[in-house]
Amino acid sequence: MTTKTINMYERYGDIIGLRYLAESIFDNIGDNIDEIVVDFDKVEFIGRSFTQEYIRQKKKQNAKIIEINASSSINNMIDWVVRTWK
Repeated sequence: MTTKTINMYERYGDIIGLRYLAESIFDNIGDNIDEIVVDFDKVEFIGRSFTQEYIRQKKKQNAKIIEINASSSINNMIDWVVRTWK
């Protein structure tokens, strides 16, 4: 199994709110990746626009996506968007 880890803090900082940033998360992943680990360590906040696009981009991936080190506020934002976004 081939795994790629994306460190969100190193890539975008501790506050991530812009939709276009989510569009670039999965760029250049490659075709032979089975699992993508999205590491939210040190990220304090993600905005609704970012989260909506993150979920949209996540659904396009063939690889399994795993979020790690997400704070409760990040998990709550992801859960809220999933529940309310149609």
